[in-house]
Amino acid sequence: MNEKFAVIFDMDGVLVENSEFHDQAWQMICKKYKSIKSAEEIKSIFGGTNYMFVAKLLGMTDENEIKAIAEEKEALYRKIYLEHIKFPSGLQNLLIELKQNNVRMAVATSAPRVNLDFVLDILNIRDYFEVLIDESYVKHGKPDPEIYRITAQQLKIKPENCIVIEDSIFGIQSAKANGMKVIGITTTFSSGQINFADLVIKNFKEIDLIRIKTLLNGLN
Repeated sequence: MNEKFAVIFDMDGVLVENSEFHDQAWQMICKKYKSIKSAEEIKSIFGGTNYMFVAKLLGMTDENEIKAIAEEKEALYRKIYLEHIKFPSGLQNLLIELKQNNVRMAVATSAPRVNLDFVLDILNIRDYFEVLIDESYVKHGKPDPEIYRITAQQLKIKPENCIVIEDSIFGIQSAKANGMKVIGITTTFSSGQINFADLVIKNFKEIDLIRIKTLLNGLN
């Protein structure tokens, strides 16, 4: 195997288990703007951009209005989640192991930069990642392959030498469209819903550097 490889982390549902708090914020926004949506309708768009969320949930098309509501929702989410944010089980140990073994790491998220900074700085994990990609880098949200293609380009590593860790259906589709191996984590969707990932785990205690290398070799 080519020893030059990278691990790319999605953020929401991966670096933090926060889907229920995003759901709460969207429910509050939908109620405010008189667009009642079920939890399943909201969950079906997870992994997509805020533009997709506002357009689909609220039926809005004006770009300035969409931007304003998206910012309102994200500020609400951060307020709700602030007292609950913590490391998912096993994540900190995995980051330390990868860093100690000089494995290159990146974050690729559909979230705005302010949310990415919020997570990285509160958990104090910014120094683990050499590339940070947020919604401002892309024109097309997941499941479009753009975000993971850009991340690989920034890392200067071939897509086939990238392992992506994702929780959403859209995110897995995006990564696999680039020919990347994907580890799906069941923080947002069930194992049955994301069983098209190359490996499905419940938490980060189930993977380590050896298992990641094995997956890259196609032996898992």
